[in-house]
Amino acid sequence: MTVSPSADSPIASSSVQVDFYIIHKHAPQAVERFICRLIEKAYQQHYLVFIQANSAEQAKHLDQLLWVVNPDSFIPHALLLTGDVETTCLNGQGDSMAFPVLISYGNQPQTPRSLLVNLTATVPVYFDQFQRIAEVVTPDEPARVAGRQRFRFYREQKFTLSAHDISL
Repeated sequence: MTVSPSADSPIASSSVQVDFYIIHKHAPQAVERFICRLIEKAYQQHYLVFIQANSAEQAKHLDQLLWVVNPDSFIPHALLLTGDVETTCLNGQGDSMAFPVLISYGNQPQTPRSLLVNLTATVPVYFDQFQRIAEVVTPDEPARVAGRQRFRFYREQKFTLSAHDISL
């Protein structure tokens, strides 16, 4: 992999936590629900989340899922497709703030974010902007191979790595 942290990277390598979520079951709807639960948990823990989707279709689908997957929760989020500019929302005091969760395809974060949820097969070029990275690895062989490559890449960066086996 040719991506490397920039010399003026805002985050030291040793302080970055990368969590690999290794999914073992071929169940697309269950994988989608897991991703939504992961995002919901991050939001509840006050992370500013940037989700890098694999396609515009996946980004739009995830946007729709976040509205309906858990009827008892609300996750303020926005969709950021190629060429879009980040929008803001109002907090409880009426002040403008960045959406806590952004779902993106074809864009880099335009505001500081603390967690990257990577749904792609490669490491995004802007990976060094985040304190935490969540890598979701699905059970198909190409995804496993790509996941191993990303794991090696992050290990070379001296990031703290964790793997979580997910049974759906």
